[in-house]
Amino acid sequence: APDLSALPCIVEAIRVSFNQYHENSYVVACRNSRQAAVVDPGGAVDDILKIVQDNELNLMHILVTHSHSDHIGGLRALLEMHPAAVVVSSTIERDALTLGSYRWQAADADGVLELGDLKVNWLSTPGHTPGSVCYSLPKACFVGDTLFAGSIGRPAGKNAYLKMLDAIRSKILSLPDNTAILPGHGPVTTVLQEKTYNPFF
Repeated sequence: APDLSALPCIVEAIRVSFNQYHENSYVVACRNSRQAAVVDPGGAVDDILKIVQDNELNLMHILVTHSHSDHIGGLRALLEMHPAAVVVSSTIERDALTLGSYRWQAADADGVLELGDLKVNWLSTPGHTPGSVCYSLPKACFVGDTLFAGSIGRPAGKNAYLKMLDAIRSKILSLPDNTAILPGHGPVTTVLQEKTYNPFF
């Protein structure tokens, strides 16, 4: 597995327990400006807040890959503590967030937002859900449940499967080989590892 401490940005993983399994939430930040984002806050909000405080980070964005409850279960509590943070998701997924009033930015098609010196590219990767989005930074890509080590997420339907494979191929596996892939469940992997060993590709 790639060494997250060697990345050009700060990345901390938080394991969120759900019955028999875990969801991976992440804090990512610019080392210079200390501007930070949380990816998929499924829960364990105290752990997330502790990382933000201990590293003296300024939480700017909450990046949602998709709106399944195990990925957004902690969103409301996080916004209560950081009401100025902007929630980023595709428009299709926004309806499922049901949070009342909060700051929101659409991540439709492909685009970019800035986190201090970091450029975060959002990549539209429909498949696991109609509005699934991945977030790519230099040498790291947060893929939600689109791609796992050795597998892919469950497609939302028969028609979604081929689109999903195409999006993974063209947008994620086209990133540099040494890019860390940070999935919503299971271990961290790399682009090279998935191109070499993932049975779907």
